[in-house]
Amino acid sequence: MLDEQGASLRLAASEGLSDEYLEQAGTLPASEAFDHPALEGEAVAIDDLMQYPAAVSLDRIRAEGLKSMLSAGLVFRGQPMGILRLYTRTPRHFTRPERGLLQSIGQQIASAGANARLLES
Repeated sequence: MLDEQGASLRLAASEGLSDEYLEQAGTLPASEAFDHPALEGEAVAIDDLMQYPAAVSLDRIRAEGLKSMLSAGLVFRGQPMGILRLYTRTPRHFTRPERGLLQSIGQQIASAGANARLLES
């Protein structure tokens, strides 16, 4: 999720990643996210993370056994709220319908998050 200033991404939830991987996740400046276009609402598919030049921490990715990634922005009314990332441990090519589905899921999550923020205030 993006912090309130929209400058940094922090891990909000995860499933299936090791504790060691998550401990090193920390906070990342949003401008340095290798899937930064997702913050603009695009789906970003990376078939081979090890061959992707912008991927950071290739040693961690290799140790975790991650092969491919699909991400989509959590964007509500043009405002980015975060990024939803799905990783695979087998090489995978994501189809256009799969990318579109994750974009739709990301929009629904962003809408729910925006509504929750309204209820909190």
